[in-house]
Amino acid sequence: MDFVQPYLKHLTDLSQASWVRDLAFLLLVLALSWLPARALRAPLGVRRRRETTGPADLLWLLVDAAVLPLLAGLLVVLIDALITALRPLWEVRLTEVLPVLVFLLVWRALNACILRYMARSPRRRRLRRVLLPLLFVLAVLPQLGLLGPMVEWMGRPVVPMGSNSITLLGILTSVMLVVAVFLFAKGLGNLLGRRVLPGMGLDAPLSEALGTVIRYAVVAGGLLVALDTLGLDLSTLQIGLGALGVGIGFGLQNIVQNFMSGLILLFERTVKRGDIVQVNGVDARVLRIGLRSSVVRTRRGHEVVVPNSDLVVNPVINYSLSDAYVRLDVPVGVSYKADPREVERILLAAAGEHPLVLEQPQPTVLFMGYGESSIDFQLRCWLDGEWPAPTVRSDLLFAVWYKLKDAGIEIPFPQRDLHLRSSDISLAGPEAPRPEAGGPDAGGE
Repeated sequence: MDFVQPYLKHLTDLSQASWVRDLAFLLLVLALSWLPARALRAPLGVRRRRETTGPADLLWLLVDAAVLPLLAGLLVVLIDALITALRPLWEVRLTEVLPVLVFLLVWRALNACILRYMARSPRRRRLRRVLLPLLFVLAVLPQLGLLGPMVEWMGRPVVPMGSNSITLLGILTSVMLVVAVFLFAKGLGNLLGRRVLPGMGLDAPLSEALGTVIRYAVVAGGLLVALDTLGLDLSTLQIGLGALGVGIGFGLQNIVQNFMSGLILLFERTVKRGDIVQVNGVDARVLRIGLRSSVVRTRRGHEVVVPNSDLVVNPVINYSLSDAYVRLDVPVGVSYKADPREVERILLAAAGEHPLVLEQPQPTVLFMGYGESSIDFQLRCWLDGEWPAPTVRSDLLFAVWYKLKDAGIEIPFPQRDLHLRSSDISLAGPEAPRPEAGGPDAGGE
């Protein structure tokens, strides 16, 4: 029973408050005025629908919104006159009640204008369902003299917890703080992910991912502040979060490592979206860089998911880090009978005719040496990007082949000469055996 006594006292004090009587009277008056106002709004609505544009439409719109508050105000005046005539000891506090009806009229007029002239969107829904009711309540509470007593009443302990106690005011403040933090975090995340970070040159997917992380961090901090405002002791919660952090550190070590690598890639910008890189010996184009992993597309069209730690820890060739220029080397071997300067002229002509070969830096031809079957050259030219290099190499080899053929210059292939020496071995067959001494064929007397 001791636990129930505070609640009974709260209810007793609430029933004796003057603002409760005023609020009950207002609700009764609005309930009695609702049916007549609805009956009058039907013909007014028909008239307003005929006036589709111009000031007349706005006028009828405001009249339609003001029907209920005006009828309720008229009813309040009549009831006050009847009470004054029949029960002089009773009174209706018109100075507190009538301004509330004025606030109601303004609220309904603004709501009707927003509904009529503002396009349907989440912003319009938030204005009608959140902002306008909140402003109406904040205007009504001081008018009824309700703000101070309500704050004092809601500040009483509801759930005693030692030195700290949970109150209705603390609960309401915590809820409003959480809602405000959620709205702020959402707006901040969208602002950073869609405008600020892309304006700094970051990839759109990475910007959105980073904006989401910042939003979650703001929400987590706001929740901690809300719990502290509620009156909860956060020391136990901090111990639990510390233990959870240790468990996450051991169990999700690779994920945390990849996440930190993603942040390193974000700030160092060593690998960006659209770069041509060589990862694990394979050339690929970077499609997306996330907070945990990145996606690259190889020349064969395969999309490979690469952990971010591989792009940070392992050596990565980035063909477009500072600029996209890459050098293409094309080896060519010709016959020893060819004129080297003529070969140089042909190779430079083949490089100059290709549209993807840059004029600056200029293509060059190097005499690499004397091979076993050919004299070897190397055509060096520059491209604006690594990705078309295999195609350009193939085109140059085709062009060099036909130009050398037209010039009568031979492209040799490896040859081997076999020299046979005469041997001491007789090719006539085995020798006949010699007769033994003293045999039948031996001479004698």
